[in-house]
Amino acid sequence: MWTEGRCGASAAGRGRTQPESPPPGIASRGTASEHEWTALAAEPATARARFYAPLSPQPSACYPSIRTGPSDTFGTPSMIMTPHRADGLITIARALATDAVCAEVVRAWQSEAIEPILIKGSTIADWLYPGDVRGYGDADLLVAPHQVMAAAAVLERLGFVPVGHHVSLHAHPWVRPSDQAEIDLHVTLWGPHLPPERIWQELQRWVEQRRLGAVPVRVLNGPARVLHVVLHAAQHIDVNKPREDLRRALRVTSGPVWTDAESLADRIGALKAMAKGLELEPAGRVLTQQLPLVRAAVIAEREDAPLAIGFARWSRARSPGAKLAVLIGAFTRPAEDYPSSTSDAGRRTGLNSKRHVVWIARVLHLFSLLASAPRTLRALRRTGHPAYRPDEQA
Repeated sequence: MWTEGRCGASAAGRGRTQPESPPPGIASRGTASEHEWTALAAEPATARARFYAPLSPQPSACYPSIRTGPSDTFGTPSMIMTPHRADGLITIARALATDAVCAEVVRAWQSEAIEPILIKGSTIADWLYPGDVRGYGDADLLVAPHQVMAAAAVLERLGFVPVGHHVSLHAHPWVRPSDQAEIDLHVTLWGPHLPPERIWQELQRWVEQRRLGAVPVRVLNGPARVLHVVLHAAQHIDVNKPREDLRRALRVTSGPVWTDAESLADRIGALKAMAKGLELEPAGRVLTQQLPLVRAAVIAEREDAPLAIGFARWSRARSPGAKLAVLIGAFTRPAEDYPSSTSDAGRRTGLNSKRHVVWIARVLHLFSLLASAPRTLRALRRTGHPAYRPDEQA
């Protein structure tokens, strides 16, 4: 761990207690060993206080050139740390402290039978920044929608309070005043249009196990993780960090993983959001051409062609049974997928029965889709999408 550092009054540096160097593994990897993590998880509050103790509002003024090395060899330091490098180590310290608090919260939730999914944090840092530093100051944890209130009660017991004046449909930040630790409590992901419960159920097939010290936690697997990176970039278009995450993901992720990510986006209703994110970067626009459903989502938005994704699904389905499933799925969507149509149908008919209104909404939806078919086919043909094959239409 790091010892506490203070600024002395001597201009020459005498009387100044220098911070001990972090373990080499932390400095190079941006993460801690199993032994280090166990210590962090066992004493998260102490660990966080120790991490933040060396921080100064103006570190370059406090330490124009920070000497680091074992405390008993201060006279012959192993290296001279510039303010830039000091900033990097401060970023690492903050990330480690955040992970320690994350382990604390996950352990407390698990004691109440709440099994969250860690959706960012160290999983992104280890994957996309193996030889670099990616800072983060909060832990993003997704819980089952029906357990949100129970999870919030545990956070309150740990000293967290919800941030006021924050309006979001997918997550809410909680801060602990005693150490400024922050947890982003997610009820769903940004981007998908399906209800949170259905997204949570689908994501159970797209997770893997990871350890935060002695605490096991579920994280998104490769395809789900890369999809979330794309969605996060689409959500925060003008923020640099999500865009850099996206650029790095585009460089290191293989084609099959992107194909699986597209399938997940289709299953949770996030194709249009995925398309929006990929279109932000030149490499993403190239990739879009290789993902038929995402490409169809772009066409649907730009060309006012609502059946584009449906035709792309039909084209990709090989067997008659698969094609029939596409048709059934298009015209028998669950009731919660028709929020505007059901209310419109209710106003038109004056019916109060949800069952009747849903069926009327489905009929209206069917007619709307059929009416859009000609312009959708023209858009697919004009853009050269593989769902439209003139040679097979004869």
